[in-house]
Amino acid sequence: MLGDYFRGYVACALIVIMFLGGWMIPFVGPGPVPEIVFLLKVFLVFFVFAWVRAAHCRVRTDQILNIGWKILLPLAMVNFMIASVITIWGSW
Repeated sequence: MLGDYFRGYVACALIVIMFLGGWMIPFVGPGPVPEIVFLLKVFLVFFVFAWVRAAHCRVRTDQILNIGWKILLPLAMVNFMIASVITIWGSW
């Protein structure tokens, strides 16, 4: 269980680094203690993840596989066909 929480914390840290500005305070710049700003952002994202996880029911593996095969694979094929047509027609 500790490994699961650690994996979630690392994922939240990566989200903060890549998408939320890391240790920078929005519209202000770097704060007086950048480590504290970074940790607050990580804990906020972790709280949101934990909240969403607790609020929704558990998704079973067979449900994920059904969505993948019946919905996402056909959408990926349609996306591939559209991209192929745009690429071929765009080169003329």
